[in-house]
Amino acid sequence: VPSDPRESFMPNIEALNSLVTTRTKVLIINSPNNPSGFVIPRDLMNLLADFAERHDLTVISDEVYEKLTYDGLKHVSFASLPNMKERTITVNSFSKTYAMSGWRIGYLAGPQEIIKNVLKITQCSGTNVPPYSQKAAIVALNNENVAKYVTDMISTYSMRRNQVANLIEDIPDLKFISPGGAFYYLIDISAHSKDSTEFALQLLNKKRVAVVPGVSFGQCTEGWIRMTFATDQEVLRNGLYHMKDFLSDY
Repeated sequence: VPSDPRESFMPNIEALNSLVTTRTKVLIINSPNNPSGFVIPRDLMNLLADFAERHDLTVISDEVYEKLTYDGLKHVSFASLPNMKERTITVNSFSKTYAMSGWRIGYLAGPQEIIKNVLKITQCSGTNVPPYSQKAAIVALNNENVAKYVTDMISTYSMRRNQVANLIEDIPDLKFISPGGAFYYLIDISAHSKDSTEFALQLLNKKRVAVVPGVSFGQCTEGWIRMTFATDQEVLRNGLYHMKDFLSDY
């Protein structure tokens, strides 16, 4: 379902209604969102829940960035909405909140019958999570020092987010969506290029700055690029300085 940059790429009920058919079985949502950083508010979540119930859909809710929200925004877990627990598969991971991306550990939570059949499929492709990853995950969930680290990390991300906004605003003809969650900026480069893949390749080759072409996420984000702010402040400053220099001759 294409989303609209004028709505910060938020899900749109009218767009969903225009495309749903009797063959539709699953609605996939992702909040906080990658790549845009939007956080779906509760009132829109309720509309999505009504839509799912009306069309008898299973909902796959990707909540990997659930802890990473800013400006007082609160993540709403889809399964917590009325009547949604029995039709929701929640996808989560330790990769983002606990900086464990190399540990390859995450989980599904959902109705017993669905999870039982998921296990039948996955047992031949992904078998046992290493014991050290399981033990680390237990510490991540239960250790109060880890909880404090997560809080401090979110505060640092928030500071970097604001820093990046100031740096992008200093670059002519770039627009962006301020993320309410996750750790990405979607940047509108359409004033410079309509081809985000070519733009990203040239930026990488000429300035050694890596960004993700917006078209990787669908045609509705062609003319955009995604950058992360989950890195050192000096790296962010240098990267955006080089991007500004790149655009001066683009």
